[in-house]
Amino acid sequence: MLALAAAAGAFDDDGDVDFEAPFEQLWMISEVRGEERGEESLTWQRLESDLEDKVRAKLDAVGEDALSNERRAMVEAPEEHLETVRLLSALPWVSSRWSIQKLISRSLAREQLVRFIADHGDEAEHLVREHMNPMASIVLTTLPNTRSREMRGDEALYLLARRLNVAQVCAAGCPDACDCAGRAPIVRNNRHLEDCPKGGRSAVHDAGRNTLRAMARAAGFEARTEEPGLIDNTAQRPGDAYIDDWDGQFGDLAIDLTVVSSQTTDPGEHRRRRQKVGRAARVAERTKELGRVTDSDELIADHLRRKGVTFMPIGMETTGATTPTWSTFIQQLSENAHERRGHDPIMFRRLWTVEMAMTLARRGARAGIRRARALAAACNGGRSGAGDGELGELGPLDVEMPVLTGDDGRGDGAPMAVGGG
Repeated sequence: MLALAAAAGAFDDDGDVDFEAPFEQLWMISEVRGEERGEESLTWQRLESDLEDKVRAKLDAVGEDALSNERRAMVEAPEEHLETVRLLSALPWVSSRWSIQKLISRSLAREQLVRFIADHGDEAEHLVREHMNPMASIVLTTLPNTRSREMRGDEALYLLARRLNVAQVCAAGCPDACDCAGRAPIVRNNRHLEDCPKGGRSAVHDAGRNTLRAMARAAGFEARTEEPGLIDNTAQRPGDAYIDDWDGQFGDLAIDLTVVSSQTTDPGEHRRRRQKVGRAARVAERTKELGRVTDSDELIADHLRRKGVTFMPIGMETTGATTPTWSTFIQQLSENAHERRGHDPIMFRRLWTVEMAMTLARRGARAGIRRARALAAACNGGRSGAGDGELGELGPLDVEMPVLTGDDGRGDGAPMAVGGG
């Protein structure tokens, strides 16, 4: 499309206005994030349609404005004329901002995503959506240079299987259904293992809560977890992480963290989640925002506001998807870290985004593995692992087959420490 538009001379302002950047941004909002745009909003489809109309107008022009036969042939079959590449490269917005190779690779990447979803159906779209966030990718690229960024071999294997939608090795000895109240099926890459109420759901939440506390302390705040007494005459504790003097005027901040899975058995909600990145986290966060004091119609947020405390629910998904509230919080925290401790705001945000991403990934994987082994032990008469199959016993929690984890080079047969992947 860009090549034939260049051949037709369809770009305005002598080709100085960038077309690719806004097109890609709008395409990402619509096709990747799944965000709906209003009828009057600019979309990538409208940008493309407007460009097609301009090309058509050039083809229909007569007299002095008519295209030459050579140019018309280029427009009708740009792939058969190498000259179209030169014409596209000569456009000011292309020559100053883009290489032809980059334009081609971006276009192919968009086509590949659309084709993948079309070929593999709804489940593939859901899998892509839940991993299409920066924190999910961090896990694959982070160097294991600190203990918090190291992953055991079985944890890395679990996360890779989850991302690739292949059967979990740790679930080989599990029964067909979980023994929790919901009797959820345990099949293929079923995510119930890490979200089971009898498993480690609370452990993932608590690890995220502790990371929030550590972030606040690193920024120079007094912070603690599970602050008691915020709600009068009840046992409610909406302050998973509590930060003193958040606003600099003795107003405190109570963060109510909720970590949820993107999986659901509701067909309508499943459709919405596979079309929008982070929907499960947003819904859970909104539920927290509307939470009320026990035996009262008063919102928790209003109750705390009367005490000079700001209530901030933050929703996250086990695969790393977050909400705009998280972005707002870490942005403000990084600015406070600069004022209080002299930290570079950008580096502070990067550091703690990586820490939170690794926390969710490692704890989620560990919860799934331990739940699988508990189910396998109950099913196999107290033995944990895959039984007598070809994979053999999985053994202790920190042991995995060397052929699957690699060698760390020390010659002691220990599993390789895998950081992020």
